[in-house]
Amino acid sequence: MKKDRSTRRVVGGRRRSRLRKVKHFLWVIGPGIIAGAAGNDAGSIGSLASGGALYGCSILWALLLSLIFSYFIQDMCVRIGVVSRKGLIEHARERYGFKVGFIFLLVFLAVNFATVIAGIAGMAASLELLAWVAGLYFPYTILVPILTFCVWLFLLKEGYGPIERVFSIVSLTMFVYVVVAFMANPSPEEIIRGSLWITEELTFDYLVYVSAIIGATISPYMQFYLVSAIVDKRVRIRDLLSERVGSILGITISGIQAFAIVIVAAYVLFPRGIIVETAKDVALSLVPFLGFSAFTLFAIGFFSSSLNGTGVIISSSGYSFSEFFGVERGLSKRVREAFTFYLMFTICFMIGYGALILGITPIQAMVYSMVISFILSPMVVYLILRVANDSEVMGKHANNFVMKIVGWAIFVILLLLDFILLMDVVITYMP
Repeated sequence: MKKDRSTRRVVGGRRRSRLRKVKHFLWVIGPGIIAGAAGNDAGSIGSLASGGALYGCSILWALLLSLIFSYFIQDMCVRIGVVSRKGLIEHARERYGFKVGFIFLLVFLAVNFATVIAGIAGMAASLELLAWVAGLYFPYTILVPILTFCVWLFLLKEGYGPIERVFSIVSLTMFVYVVVAFMANPSPEEIIRGSLWITEELTFDYLVYVSAIIGATISPYMQFYLVSAIVDKRVRIRDLLSERVGSILGITISGIQAFAIVIVAAYVLFPRGIIVETAKDVALSLVPFLGFSAFTLFAIGFFSSSLNGTGVIISSSGYSFSEFFGVERGLSKRVREAFTFYLMFTICFMIGYGALILGITPIQAMVYSMVISFILSPMVVYLILRVANDSEVMGKHANNFVMKIVGWAIFVILLLLDFILLMDVVITYMP
């Protein structure tokens, strides 16, 4: 009898130990999952859908290339966060001085402000679509302030744990894009061919969309958030491998969803010559061909994408501003403990809401954020490389020879794509 009780205690202890390990692993991988999924924000969906509508599956290789870039860049970010315990903007200030670091911060915040406008507009537009399906009417102008206030209050009141759990769940709900993609009845052979070979002539217009897709999936705020969230959680070096796995999972989840968005556009919009600019345009275009079920699922995914992206952008703004000035920060802190942190993301909300009320359209915000983001992206990758290559900061976790070569190759490619996109902006918008 005693032996049976002892055996049950041992078995129960092992089960509890395994459960604790699983819970700890899920706790560690949170930032990687959220940062990866945040790449599919409202602006990114517009770029992905536009590319698929114009060029079909022939644009998929650019998306695959951007995901490969993301694996390498975010792996460096994970190591920087865990080993150095400093955010990227803190490294920029220490390496290049206060003035250069402050300019870097201002450019980064400008990108975030423009992207927040598109994110809040995306949430309002998706809820407006879902209300329409239910036979209700909620004007866009009413939804914008309500959603702004609700998301702001949630981030203000809840601690890091509940916020991370909510955004992790929201990240997974974006798999509805995959369901819609299967409803479009795609050809696996065409998808594989478009992913592995360049089947389109490399015209200037085509390269502009290649640049837009790569830029959309390697947004600076993702890297800033990832490093800062890891520092905020105080992830230990012994958990580095788990955090790296989390980053890979996040990018993979984001990549599957991004592929699904392009596939939907390629098989529903491209054959019919339908041109779209936003995710809302895509959702409305699905109704005649795939029905209201596909429309509803896409609208749900659009809301989830906008919510997750907005939360990450605003958090990264608060983290970066506070890191630069060396004050307390973190979603686990109370308002009186991290006043500057919460003040900055409140300012983000106010700018997003104010811009939409004053008449700035989501399309304008997306264009502004895309241009500034592309200017900033090579600078961010350069900073990441300088820190990750520094053995004095990173010790044995610094980039090895292969990672250095790959990293600098990514930097050069981003510079070239940056030039192409900026040329297009000059040609399109300059008189």
